[in-house]
Amino acid sequence: MAARLPPKPRDQLTPEQQEMHDLYGKATKSVFGKAGGSFVFEEPDGSYNGPLPFFAYLPSAGRSLFAQMSALGKLPIPPDAREVAILTTGAHFKAGYETYSHIPQAVHLAGLSQLQAEELAVGRKPEGLSKEGDVTWEMASYLVNTPGPLPKEIWERAVGVLGKEVVVGLLHYIGFYAYVSIGLNAVDAAVPE
Repeated sequence: MAARLPPKPRDQLTPEQQEMHDLYGKATKSVFGKAGGSFVFEEPDGSYNGPLPFFAYLPSAGRSLFAQMSALGKLPIPPDAREVAILTTGAHFKAGYETYSHIPQAVHLAGLSQLQAEELAVGRKPEGLSKEGDVTWEMASYLVNTPGPLPKEIWERAVGVLGKEVVVGLLHYIGFYAYVSIGLNAVDAAVPE
């Protein structure tokens, strides 16, 4: 199926959308340029795939989402726990672009093995996660798969391993990437070949 909001080159965007394009491009190149070059976010015509068409379609909402994503990136969260949370959430929603774009980050920026990242991307808990990654998987998996409150024992274990500030930060990641995964699925964001 074709993307419902296909990527557009900068010159085909409104001035407000161009601002979002430039902001997204600068930040994405800064982060993903460090991810081993193993995933494509810029098309040959200079358009950006993934969440940008979704963010840019309504620039005022997109700027708000992008600001939240930037703020989350500044939280003191262990990189492996962050990627475990994102991949576990993306896997639950079967958000192809989300898992496609975060496998390289999990490997090149967060120290997970390729196998661990791929297991997470299909909703399985891999062997050999750090204690931070392990408790993050338990928390994220429970929250995206089970209605109702997080059990006290998972909360206490997570706070004991990560600290309350990191746990709350991870909850923001899980919620944010659930939202982004739903949006990517709704617009049928294509995974580059």
